[in-house]
Amino acid sequence: MRRFTASRPTRRTRSLTLLILGFSMILACATPGGTAQADQRRRTPHVSALLPGTGGQTPRAAAERTSGTEDSAGLPQSGKASTPRVTITSVGDPVLKPGADLTVTARISNPGKREVTLAGATLAGQASVPASRNQLLAFIRGGGGSAATLAEDRRSQVVPPGGAVDVSFTVPRAGLAWTDTPSTWGPHGVAVSALIDGNEYSDRSVVVVAPSSEVKRMQTSVVVPVTASTAELSTARSIDQALSRNGENEAEEASRRVANTLSALSTPGVTAFVDPLLVESGRGAPTAALRSFAATAGAQLLLTPPGDGDLAAVAHACQAAGQLTQCSAASFATGKARAQSIAAKLASELSIPLPRTDVSLLAPGPDATLVKALAASGITGVVLPSSEMPLADGTSSSVSALSTLPSGKVSAVTSDTAMSAAFAGSMPSSGQADATQKAGSMPDMDPLHSRQLVLALSAATYRERPNDARATVIQADRPSLPSISPHDPARAKSGNPLDPSAMRGTVEALMGAPWVEPATIDKVLASTPSKVKREALDDTSKAAGEIQPSQLGQVDSALARFTSIGGITQTPELVTTPARDRGFQLTANAWRSAPGARSKALKAYSTEARAFGEAVSAKPSSTVNVISQETEIPLDISNSLPVPVTVTVALETKDQRLKMTKAVTATLSAHNTTKVRVPVKALGSGNITAKVRILDGSLQPLGSPRALEVRVRADWENIGTLVFCLFFFTLLIIGLVRSFRRGRRSYPISPLEHRRKLGRHST
Repeated sequence: MRRFTASRPTRRTRSLTLLILGFSMILACATPGGTAQADQRRRTPHVSALLPGTGGQTPRAAAERTSGTEDSAGLPQSGKASTPRVTITSVGDPVLKPGADLTVTARISNPGKREVTLAGATLAGQASVPASRNQLLAFIRGGGGSAATLAEDRRSQVVPPGGAVDVSFTVPRAGLAWTDTPSTWGPHGVAVSALIDGNEYSDRSVVVVAPSSEVKRMQTSVVVPVTASTAELSTARSIDQALSRNGENEAEEASRRVANTLSALSTPGVTAFVDPLLVESGRGAPTAALRSFAATAGAQLLLTPPGDGDLAAVAHACQAAGQLTQCSAASFATGKARAQSIAAKLASELSIPLPRTDVSLLAPGPDATLVKALAASGITGVVLPSSEMPLADGTSSSVSALSTLPSGKVSAVTSDTAMSAAFAGSMPSSGQADATQKAGSMPDMDPLHSRQLVLALSAATYRERPNDARATVIQADRPSLPSISPHDPARAKSGNPLDPSAMRGTVEALMGAPWVEPATIDKVLASTPSKVKREALDDTSKAAGEIQPSQLGQVDSALARFTSIGGITQTPELVTTPARDRGFQLTANAWRSAPGARSKALKAYSTEARAFGEAVSAKPSSTVNVISQETEIPLDISNSLPVPVTVTVALETKDQRLKMTKAVTATLSAHNTTKVRVPVKALGSGNITAKVRILDGSLQPLGSPRALEVRVRADWENIGTLVFCLFFFTLLIIGLVRSFRRGRRSYPISPLEHRRKLGRHST
């Protein structure tokens, strides 16, 4: 009995123990990171379990327990502002060379108002390379993937309020499990954990190990749009300022940004899509930077349509009118001609290769309608994110960036969305790492973590298919129109991954990687297209904020006014060129993010066009008296333009009593009023209202006509002359009559008598 009684409690205890273990396993599987990652963490405890005082919790779990924050690669934590932070500030060289030691530095900062105590710090790293890009991203976010302790620093330090301390770890290569073999080169996640006041905080990054032997390189290109932001477009010079050579300061900010971007990215592997209107002037810092960029071996310059116009909106408007290909080709032709003209000018003046204009960098949300319109206008290639054309067969590994669209006339270069997001400083979502899905939410990163993640994703992409020669493209967002990342390149400041100097650091590190071959878009277009099928673009997809057809008509109407005014000047292009360029800018893709500001700019453009139409006009006049049948009516014609103009002045009446003999052509000096005399023929008498019209060279009216009151008394001159003649003739007759009536007033004298009278006077 005793033996039987003693055995029952033992079985219950074992059953209870098994039940507790099973429940613990269920909880472990329910932790963030996915079932497979949870199983992996159960098999290999995280390095933070080795730290004293943490209770075996992971750095992320400890942080969540103490402050409700979540640490990730270089991200500001979402908890209280006073929460201590750990940030990896250096991982040594961007790519760890074979045989080199590992050096990692982290900064522990205390933004709070009281001092904290750093009890110790630990460096951990992944022994093996993540099997996929998703596993790599999962580790960076604080999830799955085992890590082993690489180094520890158990020193206790006090961090004062607002202060920070740096902790550095150096691990000899012999102490690393990253042997120089084909299976271990590539990205390895690293984590720095710090124990602060009994709580644990951490940060994660990636160390990319270089291969120990030569590998077949993968073509890689970075595409950067250099276009104007909405703020810069809003402060662009008016047409009047362009004519008078004023307003140069308005373009200083745009010029400075363009010059900085081109100068910083003058490095192999970069393809810049530049708005030709930003560099058309042929002078200043942007032009010098453009010359330097174009002269860089391995870099390529392409031009967008002038102003980076919203071609999709034009295509949709033409489609609505039932003339997609004809209308689009005609509409695109003007911009294409302008871009080609600037390209030829730049090539000649700067002695650079002729920039291409037949490759289009598509704005967010492209559709098949746009591609069809582009093909009809001569475009041979387009660049767009891979998320716009996901893989259709469920392939999770990356494929070549080049593919052919269904029409067969246009090649598509699809950029890697995950690498593009990391390049912009945003943590890619799992969907972005999988080429078959679209983007999700993306936290922020600092330049170091951005650079390392770009390198890591590039290496992971290569390792997926090391024997497959293919091209990879990274794409940056347009200024004021971010879509791959939520960050606006036009607002990037120092310390931001999109700052030109930070972008240069990332590009140089990537292009210097031993598995990367710097490539241009030309090289990518010349590579072998991928045979993997992608999802087709939607037939029609209008993007939010796209310019409306009525607004396109508003631009055309205003431009017609400017063109008419330009025709009366001695050099029409002085007016028509800036007016047309401003019209291009008002259709820019960037305005999609600020449709209200675009409406305001369109209104100002139309108002200025109307003002230009009234710039040459007849000044108000008092009533003009016409008292003869043929005469000239003097008119004061004002020209408020800063350039001389030649116009035709005409007088229009519907009354037969006053008719203009011929219109008068006159040249009016700038900012002046000129008197012009218009010949007329008058008959009869009456009060007439005439209209003074100013006509251009093709005799089309300029502005609104001016009313002129005319008092016609065409017979008064004849009557006056007749009265005068009758008066004079009457005086003549009267004089003659009086002379005849009075007779002679003296009689003749003989010569003898005359001599006698003279002798008398002489004595």
